[in-house]
Amino acid sequence: EEQLQHAESGLFDPFELSYIYNNIGLFEAEQGNYEKSLTFLNKALSIHQNKTNSLQEQAISLGNIARILGESGDFLKAGETYILSLKMYDKSGSHKELVEKICWYIDLMLTEDNLVLSEEYIKMAEHYALLHESRREEILVNIRKAKFMMNSGNFKDAKQLFITTRSSADLNSHHRESIQCSLYLAEISLLSNDITDLKDGLKECERVLQQSAQTSH
Repeated sequence: EEQLQHAESGLFDPFELSYIYNNIGLFEAEQGNYEKSLTFLNKALSIHQNKTNSLQEQAISLGNIARILGESGDFLKAGETYILSLKMYDKSGSHKELVEKICWYIDLMLTEDNLVLSEEYIKMAEHYALLHESRREEILVNIRKAKFMMNSGNFKDAKQLFITTRSSADLNSHHRESIQCSLYLAEISLLSNDITDLKDGLKECERVLQQSAQTSH
């Protein structure tokens, strides 16, 4: 509390003060104090809205608020806030890691089984992945497209897309994404009562983990 009073004494410029508010907000969230966390994160946002006018910093603050809202279980408000964050990133011209941020939102919408918004933001993520000519971003988007197919009950096409995406991930040494594909393939096998494919999927996860461990040494 004493440190906070010192921070608010006027000795810090707006960017420094917002950084402090953000850190306190994220710390409070780690302790499970979501209401307190959101109070500080909104203070950080307010600084950028009223003093710095930095669109990128507003986007970051909105993204933090959306994440904490999601962690607290308020998925609807989290989604609405995250849309504002994405639009702010786009408006600022800062597209760094934008596809990853959109994919986070797609995951949130798929958790809520909101196929309409999921499909809309898959198209947006696909647009930026093509714009950036990034193979990793293409893989991230394809994983979401396959997850969308799964949620829609289209296991056959989802399985095929996961297999081709895993091959692309392996080829480009994106081990985490390769494991994700294998886990989803195992989930499809489980839902389809295909024990053989389930075992194969789990073996693939083990293979990629071993490969990743060897690469890191």
